Amino acid sequence: MSALAIHSGQRVGWWLGIGDAILSLVLYVAQVSIGLPGLPRLWHEPTRLLSVLLAVVFLLLAVRVLRRDPA
Repeated sequence: MSALAIHSGQRVGWWLGIGDAILSLVLYVAQVSIGLPGLPRLWHEPTRLLSVLLAVVFLLLAVRVLRRDPA
Protein backbone atom coordinates (compact mmCIF):
# COMPACT_ATOMS: atom_id res chain seq x y z
CA MET A 1 0.00 0.00 0.00
CA SER A 2 2.76 2.43 0.87
CA ALA A 3 4.63 1.56 -2.34
CA LEU A 4 1.55 2.40 -4.41
CA ALA A 5 1.11 5.69 -2.58
CA ILE A 6 4.79 6.56 -3.07
CA HIS A 7 4.54 5.66 -6.75
CA SER A 8 1.49 7.89 -7.20
CA GLY A 9 3.27 10.80 -5.48
CA GLN A 10 1.38 10.84 -2.20
CA ARG A 11 3.33 11.82 0.91
CA VAL A 12 1.30 9.46 3.08
CA GLY A 13 3.10 6.58 1.39
CA TRP A 14 6.43 7.78 2.75
CA TRP A 15 4.97 8.03 6.26
CA LEU A 16 3.52 4.51 6.03
CA GLY A 17 6.90 3.24 4.84
CA ILE A 18 8.66 5.00 7.71
CA GLY A 19 6.29 3.33 10.17
CA ASP A 20 6.91 -0.04 8.59
CA ALA A 21 10.69 0.40 8.64
CA ILE A 22 10.72 1.53 12.27
CA LEU A 23 8.50 -1.39 13.30
CA SER A 24 10.83 -3.75 11.45
CA LEU A 25 13.86 -2.37 13.29
CA VAL A 26 12.12 -2.49 16.69
CA LEU A 27 11.09 -6.10 16.18
CA TYR A 28 14.60 -7.02 15.04
CA VAL A 29 16.11 -5.51 18.19
CA ALA A 30 13.48 -7.23 20.36
CA GLN A 31 14.10 -10.57 18.69
CA VAL A 32 17.87 -10.50 19.10
CA SER A 33 17.86 -9.06 22.63
CA ILE A 34 14.97 -10.57 24.57
CA GLY A 35 13.81 -13.09 21.98
CA LEU A 36 10.41 -13.66 20.45
CA PRO A 37 8.42 -16.89 20.86
CA GLY A 38 9.32 -19.50 18.27
CA LEU A 39 12.27 -17.63 16.78
CA PRO A 40 15.93 -18.42 17.43
CA ARG A 41 18.34 -15.65 18.42
CA LEU A 42 20.53 -15.37 15.34
CA TRP A 43 22.42 -12.09 15.21
CA HIS A 44 24.24 -12.61 11.93
CA GLU A 45 21.75 -14.29 9.65
CA PRO A 46 22.26 -12.69 6.20
CA THR A 47 18.57 -12.16 5.41
CA ARG A 48 17.96 -10.40 8.72
CA LEU A 49 20.98 -8.15 8.26
CA LEU A 50 19.83 -7.33 4.72
CA SER A 51 16.39 -6.45 6.07
CA VAL A 52 17.91 -4.10 8.65
CA LEU A 53 20.14 -2.50 6.02
CA LEU A 54 17.21 -1.94 3.65
CA ALA A 55 15.09 -0.45 6.45
CA VAL A 56 17.85 2.03 7.32
CA VAL A 57 18.37 2.94 3.65
CA PHE A 58 14.62 3.50 3.25
CA LEU A 59 14.51 5.70 6.35
CA LEU A 60 17.37 7.84 5.07
CA LEU A 61 15.75 8.16 1.64
CA ALA A 62 12.35 8.99 3.14
CA VAL A 63 13.80 11.72 5.35
CA ARG A 64 15.63 13.18 2.36
CA VAL A 65 12.50 13.17 0.18
CA LEU A 66 10.20 14.56 2.86
CA ARG A 67 12.62 17.39 3.72
CA ARG A 68 13.12 18.32 0.07
CA ASP A 69 9.48 18.37 -1.00
CA PRO A 70 7.40 20.55 1.38
CA ALA A 71 4.09 19.94 -0.44
